[in-house]
Amino acid sequence: MSKKGFSPEFLLLIAQTLVFFGVIFYFLPRLTSKNGNYIADPFTSDVKKLDGETHDVIMYPGTSKYELPSGAVLAFGRAGTPESVPDFIYGQRYNLNDIHNVNYLPIYNRLVTYHNGYKYDITNEKCETREKLDVDVMITEVTKCYLKVQSVKEGFPLTESNEVSKSFKLTERGDPIKGLQSGDEKEPLLYVYAEPVRIQKNVIDEIYLSPGSDWDVYMVTGYGIETIRYSAQDLWNKLVKMGNAGEQKIEVTVDDLSCTNLNVAGDCPYFTEISFTVTLYPLEDGAAPVVILFYN
Repeated sequence: MSKKGFSPEFLLLIAQTLVFFGVIFYFLPRLTSKNGNYIADPFTSDVKKLDGETHDVIMYPGTSKYELPSGAVLAFGRAGTPESVPDFIYGQRYNLNDIHNVNYLPIYNRLVTYHNGYKYDITNEKCETREKLDVDVMITEVTKCYLKVQSVKEGFPLTESNEVSKSFKLTERGDPIKGLQSGDEKEPLLYVYAEPVRIQKNVIDEIYLSPGSDWDVYMVTGYGIETIRYSAQDLWNKLVKMGNAGEQKIEVTVDDLSCTNLNVAGDCPYFTEISFTVTLYPLEDGAAPVVILFYN
């Protein structure tokens, strides 16, 4: 009498099915949906609380999350690039869907900030990286970062602000504007980020940008964070745009669009340089709580 059993093909099918459902049940709880955009939940470990005044912590992309005494959170929610760093979140969760209500700051070097009756001085001492094969190219990704976190119970200081203007220039093949040269803790405009872009009009008079469809100026002041966005047409028309960084009004003025590559007819086929000015206006009520004291 022959001995009955499962065929190799049937056993392979069972194994593949188990693997499939295992993957689904592992990743499904880590996905959240908001406005149709699925965002991978970066936190796969328990939340750790940091009590006391000084801590040295090691943070790993996708796994590390620390809650601070004020309810703010240190999280490492981004990974896969050489620029990935931990973030300071003013609350429990990222606000990712509103450029005018950004509630976190990446800790590139040092952040001194206030939140709910506490003052934090956080330094990114170093980050380690590794080379990794991604499909058919080698990429650099951050594997961990070392932070020094100092906290003290201290309320917001109230300060006044005068009108301040700073001018910048971007060139298409140049570097983005990232940060400011000043290391003065009294500098009201702490940080600016804007990327080079080309502005061009095609044969049917459509204006477009390359790369991307919008041009953003991201700014951090002592009173908050703001992003001012330009469409291709806005930039072509050199519009003046206003926003609010906390309680402070902020303005971006496109001063000039310049051409560096004339064609044989002496015409400008596209603009490759942007000159713009960021202006911070005095506070309407005279003084306001400082949220961010130092950032670079």
